[in-house]
Formats: sequence, C-alpha cells, structure tokens
Amino acid sequence: MGLSVRNPTSDELKRLGRTGGVLANLVETGGAAENAGIRIGDLVIGIDEYDVTDFNSYRRLGDMMKRTRRPLLFHVLRARQEAYFALEPEE
Repeated sequence: MGLSVRNPTSDELKRLGRTGGVLANLVETGGAAENAGIRIGDLVIGIDEYDVTDFNSYRRLGDMMKRTRRPLLFHVLRARQEAYFALEPEE
C-alpha cells in the first residue's frame, strides 16, 4: 500500500483529541496511499468497518489488506477533521 505507520505518543493523541489510531510516518511516492491522498501525520482510525486502535490492530488488518483486490476505505483524522480515502490495492 506504500504506507508505514507507528503508534502515536500519548501527547500526540491528546493533541488530536483521540484515544487510539496509528500515525502515517512514511508515504511512498507513487504508492496506493499517496495516490489516495494519505499524508504523513494522518492518524488512521479505521479501515473498512474495523477500528484501528494501535499498531497491533493495524497489523492484524494487514492480512486482509494483502489479500483483497478491492479498494479499502481508510478512515483518517487530519488536523482534527475526519476524512475517508479509498486505497486501491497495488498489483
């Protein structure tokens, strides 16, 4: 997907007004994440109908992301505003 994430610090979560999620810390040029509009610093809080609470929950969803051939809907918090981005699977 061209996206690397990490657990946010407690200070980052407090600043964003959230209790969980993962921060995008690398978005590959030309990858599915960049093409969808994901940016470094976005907080991923959900994928499709699943909540992303931390890196472990994101990693568990990784198998689903690798197997699917349909777009995945990423629920993201950016500057305290929620947005949705459809990531097309890479060939």
